[in-house]
Amino acid sequence: MTVSLTVDLARRLEWGMAAANPRVLTALHQVAPSHPGALLTRQGVTAVYGGPGFPLNQAVGVGMEGPVSPDLAGAIEVFYGTHHASVVRVASLAHPTAFSVTADRGYHHQSGPPVGAELDPLAARRGAARPPGAGG
Repeated sequence: MTVSLTVDLARRLEWGMAAANPRVLTALHQVAPSHPGALLTRQGVTAVYGGPGFPLNQAVGVGMEGPVSPDLAGAIEVFYGTHHASVVRVASLAHPTAFSVTADRGYHHQSGPPVGAELDPLAARRGAARPPGAGG
């Protein structure tokens, strides 16, 4: 069976992760109430921070409901800058502004199509050099 990735399927997958990640964080806090954790939800994005090295330290849903504004990118930066850790996942079928806004802000694309990109907003804060072809 062949499954084609469509915008609708990509949205459903992103929304599924956006719904599940906070539940994992909640379950973690039930087991270990003193464990650090924070959640940001804004404009269709759910960002989770569950402590250093937590595998779900990521923002999902970026660009899946439409254009990404610099304000949204800034909110994600502030959220993860406070915690010093992050991965911002951008699906390959996200709105094109998800890639242009993040590149303009100095985000580093860690991987690419067909699965999308993982971006490191902290690299921009560290002043890391941009790879060839990065925006800005």
